[in-house]
Amino acid sequence: MVRASLCLFAGMLLPQLSSFPRYSDLIAAGNILHIVPALTLAAIVAVLALAALLSLRCRRSVCWCLAGIALFCLHAGLVRAAWLPVAYAGDSLRVLVRIVDFPRESAAGTSFTAVREDDSGAPRRLRLTWFDAPLSLRSGDVWHFELRLKPPHGARNPGTVDIGKWLFRERIGATGYVVESPHNRLEDSRTERLVGRLRAHFAERVQRVVSDRDAAAVLAALVVGTRHLLTDEQWERYGVTGTSHLMAISGLHIGLAASGAYVLFAALLGLSGAQRNVHTPALCAALVLACAYAAVSGFAVPARRASLMLGLV
Repeated sequence: MVRASLCLFAGMLLPQLSSFPRYSDLIAAGNILHIVPALTLAAIVAVLALAALLSLRCRRSVCWCLAGIALFCLHAGLVRAAWLPVAYAGDSLRVLVRIVDFPRESAAGTSFTAVREDDSGAPRRLRLTWFDAPLSLRSGDVWHFELRLKPPHGARNPGTVDIGKWLFRERIGATGYVVESPHNRLEDSRTERLVGRLRAHFAERVQRVVSDRDAAAVLAALVVGTRHLLTDEQWERYGVTGTSHLMAISGLHIGLAASGAYVLFAALLGLSGAQRNVHTPALCAALVLACAYAAVSGFAVPARRASLMLGLV
């Protein structure tokens, strides 16, 4: 089972390490995905894996590796199929969207991720910018926008963030900006769920209580995973010092929360004398608190992975 899992992982990793297919090249002219669609390629590789599995001369490790390549191609094809068609790039579309993250305000405008709430034909997940937003945008707001969209792409320069890879990972179907129009209007501002409201309330309260803006931004990022308050100067400083990973809620944060909960709960049970075995209930309390912390932090992939590993332990 361990060998099969490693070979499957190697198969999924192999296409990402090669020049095919690169995330930000999926729409480039002449890319092989235009000749052989990723879904078709996934089917071909899956058939090859099945044939290799049935062959007595082929090792099962090769079959698992081919299965990993097929899974990656299938996933890439599904993400690519949700992209905005190139023919519609630059057209103005009226779309009803809901903001699903904390908008980040900068000198260049307000950037945010939104999901489509109507049947306008736009991709479901959008990365948008409003250059001169007349109002302060909030997570959970439902807006009717006039948008100008294009398929996702990004520059890939040495030493900088691969924007195309990030857009692919976030399953963004199109990027664009809000066109100044009388049709732009706020439809609803009470659609955020309980966890989202708690995160927004904490971030707002931290900004009111903590006078130092940089310290408030770091505190909000570490506690509830809201990193929209961090400035470009802070990110640059963390990148130079190699500490930018601390701003992402992952195994370190989840482990600290679980360890603190275990020690505290075990100490309380031991002092109360309610029962002799304090290990099992303390473990349960640690797991519950760690999962709750992961949920409040936004339940990103690193937090999900850490919660799963903690549950297995």
